[in-house]
Amino acid sequence: MAEEAGTTTKNGKVVPNETTGTKIVGGLIGVLVQVMNFILTSILKWTSGWEAYSTRTLYNSSIALKSTIALFFNTALINFTINIVYLYHFKGAEYAS
Repeated sequence: MAEEAGTTTKNGKVVPNETTGTKIVGGLIGVLVQVMNFILTSILKWTSGWEAYSTRTLYNSSIALKSTIALFFNTALINFTINIVYLYHFKGAEYAS
């Protein structure tokens, strides 16, 4: 069986090799997620200060809940969007589906 250049086999399946561009895009995605998570956490702490909770525990619980939801969706949506855009435009439509 002849294999295409730039591919390897894993468990009998032919998969494309990871290129330098893919590694760079992956690193940029990681940096973008970290920056956005920091910004979101800062905004959530700032806005929670206005809610006037009666105890520090309620304040901390509010921040924890908001941060969990915001950071999860931020991480998931950025990764999903970047991967779809990258795969569709640079690897071809067959990889994006």
